[in-house]
Amino acid sequence: MRLANFAIESVLDTDSTIYEVTVKTGDSLDKIARMQGTTVVLLRQLNRDTHVLRPGQVLKYRRAAMRKVIVGWKPTTTNNIAFYYNTKDTMYARKLDYALSLIRNQKETPCAP
Repeated sequence: MRLANFAIESVLDTDSTIYEVTVKTGDSLDKIARMQGTTVVLLRQLNRDTHVLRPGQVLKYRRAAMRKVIVGWKPTTTNNIAFYYNTKDTMYARKLDYALSLIRNQKETPCAP
């Protein structure tokens, strides 16, 4: 997990039902999202033509939450492994390179069936 790149994104709930909510005076997208258990991002996606909220207006929404998710990975190199997983041994990356070269050059199978 140390080699993962994270971001905070809107994640849909397992409930795929599309609900509706009627806008009241003083409502904002943020307030509606918190009250209905959804996110502002998803409210905007489902109601693209809504730029100004007006009392009586009906908005669609799905249940969602803002969560920390993996969006990519750092390159898996011996230097990155040494940096993210070993903080004390300055020679760790070289040791990994050496061990990997031995594995790559091995001619026989180390474990026989």
